[in-house]
Amino acid sequence: MNEDPFYPEKLIAAGPAAKVYCGVEVATGRRVLIKVLHEIETPHELDREKLQFLAPALLQIRHPHIAGLIALAPAEDEFALIYEFMSGMNFLAFAAARKASPEDLRALAVQLMHALLVGEHLRQPHGDLKPSNLILADHPGGGLFVQVQDWGLSLTRSGHPLETLWFRAPERHAGGPPTSCSDLFTVGASLFCLATNSTPAQGDDVAELVQQWNAFEAASTLRHLRPDLDDAFIDWLAWLLRPDPRQRPQCVAQALEVLMPSTPSVPFQTPPTESGKPTSSVRRFIVALLNLTALALVGFFVWPFVRDTISARAFSSATVTGRYVRIEIPTNRGILNLAEVEVFCGGKNIAPQGKADQSSVSNNGTPDLAIDGNTDGNMTQGKSVSHTHGNKRGSPWWQVDLGKALPIQRIVIWNRTDENFGDRTTNLTLQVLDAEKKVVWQTTGLPKPDPKLEIVPGG
Repeated sequence: MNEDPFYPEKLIAAGPAAKVYCGVEVATGRRVLIKVLHEIETPHELDREKLQFLAPALLQIRHPHIAGLIALAPAEDEFALIYEFMSGMNFLAFAAARKASPEDLRALAVQLMHALLVGEHLRQPHGDLKPSNLILADHPGGGLFVQVQDWGLSLTRSGHPLETLWFRAPERHAGGPPTSCSDLFTVGASLFCLATNSTPAQGDDVAELVQQWNAFEAASTLRHLRPDLDDAFIDWLAWLLRPDPRQRPQCVAQALEVLMPSTPSVPFQTPPTESGKPTSSVRRFIVALLNLTALALVGFFVWPFVRDTISARAFSSATVTGRYVRIEIPTNRGILNLAEVEVFCGGKNIAPQGKADQSSVSNNGTPDLAIDGNTDGNMTQGKSVSHTHGNKRGSPWWQVDLGKALPIQRIVIWNRTDENFGDRTTNLTLQVLDAEKKVVWQTTGLPKPDPKLEIVPGG
């Protein structure tokens, strides 16, 4: 291999398809990872023609939690990929040596979601986020730091090692292309491995692997093996591991949005240095300033994309189909006030096209006021809030008939806002019913909309 401009110093891994070195960039002295591909046919060989075609896109992927591709170095008998380098151990090795704390797992999940956001924005999914491609290091500032390796290389392979198959999303086994949704599944499987030091699906038969994933109960298994993890994080991880991609987060932005409220604040960290020692205070200040500036710019330019992704793409694949949407307060002689109920199908609020009904009417608060397109919750001024009768026996309810069974992507409930009347609308039961008014999906104990509450049926 041509030693200029990159010089290999130490062999750190070797396999039938490649040798991996820790090396140095001669011009700058920075540490690099050098992956030298052999001129030999192997089951997991990289297609170099495809790799060179993908290289311009892969060279653009940059993030603190991604090992960026620096260069391709072709030669007569060898071919090398040069990456940014970070010392550490992969998820498998770490799980065998140490137990990740709940705080570590949450922080790593956030870091991985931020890395996946880059691929989602560039429409370049990773494709193979298995444990051996995820490198962990102790950060000098505290906690763990993850680096994702081999971004996009799975697209250049016709055959894959067993580890890839074990962690691959079921739709990929069926021949589907890599997507952000399939990456979320693989991240979930890798985090499960890190948390439990176990692999849910193993074997060399694809049909058997898919069967194992379909039978796997992620939430109950995690609660048994890791009782120290909180329910919110367990449910989030189980959400990523649903075999049906329509029942997973439909984009990384949605997964991160749900994860963050239950995740302690994770400060932005730069990768650890080669020595593992903190940099000087001046350098840390400059790095922090640059990071804050970058984050501000990313937020300014990326937020419209994230916002549109959440509203138009995150809910683009419905998991529940029904004709009626029903809201109920399971309290005898309670009062149900609704400023508006929005039911989205195909990215459009279809509730105004339906017919609303409710258990009783009081104060001119007819049920149709909750689907008139007006979300103003001030009943005194706006006069656009439905109102049931408090003296009627039985649980107060409101429902809308959509006219026919339709795929429901999300439901938004808007509450009454004047004085303290909105406190009545709490502990809600939300149901989706079929044409025979049989429940096809429901959730109970919903909190007070303040002023609104968004629900993804089946999510």
